[in-house]
Amino acid sequence: MFNFFKYTKKNETIDNKSKVVQQNFLSTTTDIIELSQDIIYSLKNKINDYVNQINSISEILSDALILVDDVGCIKNLNNSALLLFGYFEKDLIDYNLSKIFDIQKNINMDELYLMVRKPNKHQYENFRGVKSSGEKIFIDISANKIIKIDKSYYYVMIIRDVTLRVKNDQKIIESEQRFRSFGETSSDGMLIHSSEKILDWNPKFSEIIGYNNNEISSMRPEDFIHPIGKELYLKLDNSTILEHYETILLCKNGDMLDVSINSKPVLWKGKDARIKVLRDISNYKETEKKLRSSKEKYKTIIDNTIDLVCCFSVDLYITFSNQTFCEYFGIDVHNCVGRSIFDFMVPDDHPDLLTNLKEISITTPVIRHLYRVKVGNEYRWQDWIDRGIFDNSGKLLEYQTVSRDVTHYINMGKNNKENIIEF
Repeated sequence: MFNFFKYTKKNETIDNKSKVVQQNFLSTTTDIIELSQDIIYSLKNKINDYVNQINSISEILSDALILVDDVGCIKNLNNSALLLFGYFEKDLIDYNLSKIFDIQKNINMDELYLMVRKPNKHQYENFRGVKSSGEKIFIDISANKIIKIDKSYYYVMIIRDVTLRVKNDQKIIESEQRFRSFGETSSDGMLIHSSEKILDWNPKFSEIIGYNNNEISSMRPEDFIHPIGKELYLKLDNSTILEHYETILLCKNGDMLDVSINSKPVLWKGKDARIKVLRDISNYKETEKKLRSSKEKYKTIIDNTIDLVCCFSVDLYITFSNQTFCEYFGIDVHNCVGRSIFDFMVPDDHPDLLTNLKEISITTPVIRHLYRVKVGNEYRWQDWIDRGIFDNSGKLLEYQTVSRDVTHYINMGKNNKENIIEF
């Protein structure tokens, strides 16, 4: 027999269990929803924090920060970008990058992105920014491609003004080019070196010292200086001013070579260095030795002649006198140069000397006259031969006088100047 009460009781138990399960499900669902809301809220706060942080960072960046869509239109930018290019925000938002880049057409972002990611050394010269004033500047660009969930994308670009750096680099390059141009045509040896290494040189330097380029590149700056001159060389190499000195080179074949050096501190590729110009003066030194020897021989002859020899300037001050001249007037050779020729003549004959010297010219360089001179307390007669010394342009430089005492002949009654004995 069917037990209705028992059946009913069983259904109630099932219903109660279902209600409990349903309540548990609802509670769990509610907890999950609340947890999800908390997570979403937390994520939203974090995202807002990130956005605020990014916005704050972008505003304090000294570099220009620009957000660009896939066709090159500006969507956002920071204050540094506005300052760099000289625009207001409304003048750039939704405009193509070509407005601030020095190109004639809208920018293909794919091409620009590839160029920025794989720059070449001439990128700055080929790609520039342009300010609202029209001024063109060199810029350095960093870019990153951001792909969104919907597969669309945009670009984040950081732009820096590198005009000063590029211009300085150009100056360095131009300086190097000038050095090479001058060096290749110069008859003097030229080199640039640091304290430890020879950095660059011209062909003439290699020719002078006899080493090839590979050998020079491994040399120290002082290696080509003879030990005799090394101490002076190292001392002057620390100078901060232009130095000029002479020293001796030690060539590869062992020869010693006299050179003059002009040395000056310079900046080479941003580092301290020195530039040197070397001139071979061995021929001048040899000529100087011969000239010195010739002068010594000439002086020996002049000092030992019986004639009085002196030179005086156009304003009549003595510039040279031989030993005979000094002994004749009883003065020391060092006390003669610089004195007036009038100091040795009788005052009454001064006008005659001035008048006679006016006769000397490029066509008539030699004259001859009698003058009275004072030796101690005695007056004596001298026969003077005066010669004018001229430069290549015909300008009178000084007078040279060779004289001899003829008082004896005057005292013998030979008062006629035309009959004075010649010598």
